[in-house]
Amino acid sequence: GGGAGERLVGGERRVLLRARRDAGWESDPDARLHAAIGLHYKGLYDEARAEYAAAAERSASPSFQATCVANAGAAWYEQGDFDQALEQFEKSLEVDPLNEFGLMGAVAVAAERRDAEEVVRLSARVRERWPAWQGRTVIVQLLTTDRSYRFLRKTPGLFERAFGVSLDALLAG
Repeated sequence: GGGAGERLVGGERRVLLRARRDAGWESDPDARLHAAIGLHYKGLYDEARAEYAAAAERSASPSFQATCVANAGAAWYEQGDFDQALEQFEKSLEVDPLNEFGLMGAVAVAAERRDAEEVVRLSARVRERWPAWQGRTVIVQLLTTDRSYRFLRKTPGLFERAFGVSLDALLAG
């Protein structure tokens, strides 16, 4: 038989296989998303945003694309650039109006800015688009545990105004 791969020895064969694998990786949206998340976790925000964009470009799924855009917004948020973050969260919602990360990211920006009225307005959008939001793990986890929503949890009466239920009632199930 003897194909080209069989004539290569040890290291050369590994280089060829790695090149083939990497070529596939370049066009795989899931792989690009995972790479972006890794970069994001390391605090390499510019590189992460580039990978989120590459992942979104390679996918035909609006939900996947919107999550990539919202993740880029989260990178801006973590850098303290709330204007850019909000722009990305809103852009994610143009792609997929139900994207939980975009919806909740916008609420996080309002909470970070300590803007109670904007928190209430944006929370109403979450409730309108996800009427059964209390059953959405992502939304509940963010609201109850994420530090970005601390203002919402700690300001008396704000949580209930924003979500129509007290934090205690939500936690009690």
